[in-house]
Amino acid sequence: MMQNNKQARLFFFMLLLLAAVSAYLLLRPFMQLLILSFVIALIYRPVYLFIKKRLHAKESISAYITLLLIFLTAVLPILAIFTVVTTQFLSIANDIRSSGTITSESFSLEVIADQINSVAANFPQLEYQVTTQQLSSSLKELIEPVSGIALNNVVSLGGNALNAFTGIIIFSTVVITVLLNYNRLIQVIHQLSPLPNEVDKRYLDRLGSMGTSMVKGTFLVALAQGLATGIFLWIAGINYIALWVLISIILSVLPLGAGFLVLPLGIVQIISGQVWQGIFLIVTYLLITGNIDNVMRPLLVPKEASLHPALTVLGLFAGLKAFGFLGVILGPMLMIFISTTLEVYVEYYKEKSVTPKITQ
Repeated sequence: MMQNNKQARLFFFMLLLLAAVSAYLLLRPFMQLLILSFVIALIYRPVYLFIKKRLHAKESISAYITLLLIFLTAVLPILAIFTVVTTQFLSIANDIRSSGTITSESFSLEVIADQINSVAANFPQLEYQVTTQQLSSSLKELIEPVSGIALNNVVSLGGNALNAFTGIIIFSTVVITVLLNYNRLIQVIHQLSPLPNEVDKRYLDRLGSMGTSMVKGTFLVALAQGLATGIFLWIAGINYIALWVLISIILSVLPLGAGFLVLPLGIVQIISGQVWQGIFLIVTYLLITGNIDNVMRPLLVPKEASLHPALTVLGLFAGLKAFGFLGVILGPMLMIFISTTLEVYVEYYKEKSVTPKITQ
């Protein structure tokens, strides 16, 4: 009888492993979308609870209202920004192809070439002269491939309407399910996990907090820095503001952030003769834009999601390389999962050890 029980148990775990592998293979094409949908649902869950309490509405109605707010406040603005930026990027490429330069009072290839040659004249041994045609050719080599990618993405979006529709259905279904069944999902996790409830709670709190904080703390800070950069660029008379705002938002995910864009632009402005504009861009970045992260992030990131900056940066870059754009969320989540596992091992499964303060 004992032997039969062991065989049955072994057979069941083989079935469990088969089910897990099958589920992974089945859901792998949508794995990143599922994780993103779950994180978005966690972020908007307080909104769902507020609507249900204030409007005294049914849970399903509150969930659908929350889903509508998600599309109005997150999805549609992203699509609108992408459309505007793509249009401006194609406009820049068209300007370069048609006239050989960028038509802008604050960014003239002729002036930049003259300034570079003036500086080079102070070093006769260099014997170096740059022409407008050389600068234009370099810009063409940089812009045309990227604009081609942008155009291909637009065509791809139009040609893959079915995939986009499928993604919207999956996203909406996951968000509604999580909003309506959050407590039940947590209960099921506790029932399935063989770990103590306090350990389960630590994992869930850390992973949930890190996922939501990376969205709020990273993307809201990046959005604020990008908008601030756009305002200052507009004051300085820079054209194609929407494009620069998007680039600033993307760069703001990195440690130096929008400084990768603003500081070189400021230097170029000074070289091209737009002195006050260049100084203005550099000073506003150092005093205002560069400090937005220091002010906003402590307010947006909860204590449970606290992770050493070195580990956060490592997880961020590793996640970007492994998972693409969503690695901004998944990388730090995996890093805090690893650090939490080490803490749990030290506290619960290793005797007479000192807990390493990894997440302090």
